[in-house]
Amino acid sequence: MVDTNQQWFKSKQGLDACETPRDISFCGHAILNHDIFYIPNALDDPRFSDNPLVTGPPNIRSYAGAPLKDIAGNNIGTLCVIDMETTHYSADALHALRDLADCVENEFNQQRLIELTHTLSEKKAALKHSLDSMNIYNRVLEELHTLTSDPGLSLDEKIHALLMLGRHTFDLPLAIISHIDGDTYTVKYSSAPVDAPPPDTRFNLGETYCSHTLSADKPTGFHHAGNSTIANHPCYQQFGLESYIGTPLQVSGKRYGTLNFSSPEPKNTAFTEQDFTLLQLIGQWVSVEIERANTTSELLAAKDTAEAHNRAKSEFLNVMSHELRTPLTVILGYLPLLKKEKTIPPPALLMNIAKDMETAGQQLMAMINDLLDISKIEAGKLTLCPEAVNIKQLAQ
Repeated sequence: MVDTNQQWFKSKQGLDACETPRDISFCGHAILNHDIFYIPNALDDPRFSDNPLVTGPPNIRSYAGAPLKDIAGNNIGTLCVIDMETTHYSADALHALRDLADCVENEFNQQRLIELTHTLSEKKAALKHSLDSMNIYNRVLEELHTLTSDPGLSLDEKIHALLMLGRHTFDLPLAIISHIDGDTYTVKYSSAPVDAPPPDTRFNLGETYCSHTLSADKPTGFHHAGNSTIANHPCYQQFGLESYIGTPLQVSGKRYGTLNFSSPEPKNTAFTEQDFTLLQLIGQWVSVEIERANTTSELLAAKDTAEAHNRAKSEFLNVMSHELRTPLTVILGYLPLLKKEKTIPPPALLMNIAKDMETAGQQLMAMINDLLDISKIEAGKLTLCPEAVNIKQLAQ
């Protein structure tokens, strides 16, 4: 085998050397030809007569070399025969050398073909895996869209369907949506064939794998906890969950909790970047559904509050209209007596009427001022003027 500076004898009979420099090699000339390179007597050839391999050990006299080609057609070495005596090989003998060289090439190229076939098989398998993964990705996207855009499903129904989709996608039986407040991990939704922790079940956050997910602030996962760095984690020690994949949830721009899937059985292979991408996508849809439900609840609560306020205001106006009529009735009741000279009461009675009308007027003025204060309160323009009072007199 010959490269830029050296030649190596990969297989040899009757020769002790393992390599020689290319510049004094016969094979360095042979690979420049397509036909057999044959030197009957090196002493008679000006290219080799002063070659150290000819003038000294091993005292080469005769050389015949057939170039060897790789699968791409490049000359990479030779099959050669060397003699310390001059030779006179016939055409049949040289043809036989070429036949042997073809056998060597076939061995080389067959091995290369095997390697290429193996590489091609690996690439074909990788391509199939990519196509399968793409089909899974597209299927999950379609199911997500179908679920989240169905107006006939309630929030609980959508969440349950999303958890079932994740369990099937990641082949993990236990699915949980958690709400995390400080160090408290609360199960909000769960889905499993059996023994799923019911909603409102609480754990210490540090005893769950989700503590790692929140610390990383991105999707995390492991396919065999017992053979990983978290084999001593409290969650593994307590529940024996071998495989886990989880992602943080953000609702209204704030940390809400996690979406996670797990199993007591290890997975055969580690989670891929596509798995994490799919999980994050499902998590985003879960966050949107929870946020939408929260917004709807807040709007309904605000609507109920506004309706209650309107009812209270209506009741208040009904009471005030009645209270306003009372002093007005007094004033309007006395006025007809005072309008006609014949019906004007005597002075003593007139003084009492005046007092009653004054009291009614003061009551009416006080209520009108109270109404004006209420309007100022609603407009945010009421000014308070604190004054010292006698608490005993006020209480009495």
